[in-house]
Amino acid sequence: MININLAQTLFLGIGSCWVVLSLISCVIPKITRFGILSLLIANLFLWISIMYPKGISNVLLSHGYTNEELSQDFLIRGIIFGVILFALWYLIRVLFFKYVFPLIRLKKKVESAKEEQKGKSVDLKPHEENSASDKYVDPVIFSAIHKNKSNS
Repeated sequence: MININLAQTLFLGIGSCWVVLSLISCVIPKITRFGILSLLIANLFLWISIMYPKGISNVLLSHGYTNEELSQDFLIRGIIFGVILFALWYLIRVLFFKYVFPLIRLKKKVESAKEEQKGKSVDLKPHEENSASDKYVDPVIFSAIHKNKSNS
């Protein structure tokens, strides 16, 4: 008979560690969304520990673990592994927002600027005279200037 204790305790340790760290992340305002996403991943680890301990034990047996090793309690190792995985997950988030996200933003700004220029160039008609000063000129001022020129 296959012993599922290792698989259950390992993934239970990882999942419970991620739940605690995710709840802490949810309280911090800057990383609330990250905490919510991490909580979903934590639920995945907990779900694996409940639904698939036999399948995980079979995989571990095929990789050379003995039935005696599978009977060990790996809760503490799961918690340590969970902290390491969470730190890597946070590092990936920081690196993404530091390096990749600004590049995506810059690309979108360039594309929107190109679209804006295309929109402006389409508005110009070849037979009309469009100058930038026409939009900002007050006709009353120029009518007063024309009156002064004609009076002198």
